[in-house]
Amino acid sequence: MGLKAIIVDDDPNTVQMLEDSIPWDNYGITEVESAYQGIQALEIIQDRSPDIVISDIEMPQLDGIQLVEKLQKLDYSPEVIFLTCHDSFEYARKAINYGVSDYLLKPFRMDEFSAALLKVVLKCAKKQENERKLQELEIRKKETEKNQDYLIHNFVFRLLNKSIDGPTSALADIVKKRNIPFNIEEKYYLLYAGVNLNNCEIEKMSESEFYFIFQNLAKEVIYGDVSIPCVVENTLPPYYILIMPVAEYMGNMDDVRKRCDRLIQISKQYLHMNLACAVSTAVFPEEFGNIRERMDQLFLRERTDTSKVFSLEGITPTLKTEERVFHYEEALSFLRERKKKELLALLIKDLQLLNKEEMLDSIHLKAVHHNIMQLLYGFLQENHIQAYQLFQNELYRELNEKAEYSSKNMIQYCSFLYDATYEQIDFLKKEDSVVDRIKKYIEQHFRENISREDIAANIYITPNYLSRIFHEKSGLTLREYINICRIEEAKRLMSATDYSITEIALMTGFENIPYFSTVFKKYCKMAPAAYKGSLVRD
Repeated sequence: MGLKAIIVDDDPNTVQMLEDSIPWDNYGITEVESAYQGIQALEIIQDRSPDIVISDIEMPQLDGIQLVEKLQKLDYSPEVIFLTCHDSFEYARKAINYGVSDYLLKPFRMDEFSAALLKVVLKCAKKQENERKLQELEIRKKETEKNQDYLIHNFVFRLLNKSIDGPTSALADIVKKRNIPFNIEEKYYLLYAGVNLNNCEIEKMSESEFYFIFQNLAKEVIYGDVSIPCVVENTLPPYYILIMPVAEYMGNMDDVRKRCDRLIQISKQYLHMNLACAVSTAVFPEEFGNIRERMDQLFLRERTDTSKVFSLEGITPTLKTEERVFHYEEALSFLRERKKKELLALLIKDLQLLNKEEMLDSIHLKAVHHNIMQLLYGFLQENHIQAYQLFQNELYRELNEKAEYSSKNMIQYCSFLYDATYEQIDFLKKEDSVVDRIKKYIEQHFRENISREDIAANIYITPNYLSRIFHEKSGLTLREYINICRIEEAKRLMSATDYSITEIALMTGFENIPYFSTVFKKYCKMAPAAYKGSLVRD
């Protein structure tokens, strides 16, 4: 990467001499700016961000020392070479205090200046290399953390939904082979944190924002400094539930309940919602699926709309009932194989059995409803689809509300979910169409402070999948495409309006002028002011 430099001196002859005499390209310096006073230099430096500042000390209005002082207050530290006509110890002392790279007395020999310039160029190269290494390390760290988070989340999700099963020894083999950083020989408390969405006021934020805030709050309160927390979303209409395994070494049951109490208090204070929590006894991971089923029953059978911590004591498992009302693995197989007829036939068979045994009541229809949602949400997650975003239309709300009224309503509801699911899956298979929708959304909203999560929610796909498919098909990151849209609009405004550069930057979605200038120069190969000036000349 080429370096940038600026020469600052109130003597035009010195500036001209340095510009003409130094083979800047030989030092890897591709841009050389000039200024004849400190104030002018400060503006150019803020706009161009040079790596090297070559400055006279004695200048009117803003001298070299004052210039460096202001740059440091802006948290900007280029390599600096000072030039001066006075051999003053005080100047030298100040230069040392501000970390100036070199200090040359006028008149200086060109070999002296060349040696000083080479020294700062080498320092800049080392700084760039260190920054590059730090960026690479940070990227690797984030990728590792993301991969670990995904592995743990997927593993726990499958345990909770009984898609993997077996004794500790069998789970140990899976963990070892897939390098999952999860201790299956440790006991865990399973913690449920649920909020009734019907009684929760979230109109000031989107549902995705609410879920994001709630999840991060729960992580902070429950896990504290634990490096790899695990939070699994659970759907139990009308509840939105987080399931969190808390390792026994983190504290006893009382400790976990105290954290739940704190989470309840904070949720009420800052999110204005009543949160119900439930905590299981400490169990091994192989028991997660059974405990989840019992937890679901607790939320279905008890009044959990109040701010309270519940326990599983006194709640007996009804696994036989669960087996009678839904065959999870068989249903999942039909869903994956796109066998709608067989899936609905299985549901009808189970409902008929419940009716025959005089068990077709509200409790068992709730259980069927819940299991259908668990099945579907797991399947959607496999296909990178955001379920809670997909099912937000009026028809879904109406069918969801009536699903537990009768067998007919439940079958109608399941049929709708199946069709809506595969409509989205078929859309995702047309990757070009997905990218087109992403681009269209960005083009309509680039003036706003949009995020990857915002775009993903609009298209009903997961943020990670969104980033990957967009980059694979377009060759650009989401941020790059957003910036391209913003810069194109900025160019249009410069040519068609009299708005200032600051106004244009804000109108196109940039939050600060330096970043706008940096991005503009990246795509247009010149500063915004220079581009606007060229339009005027034309």
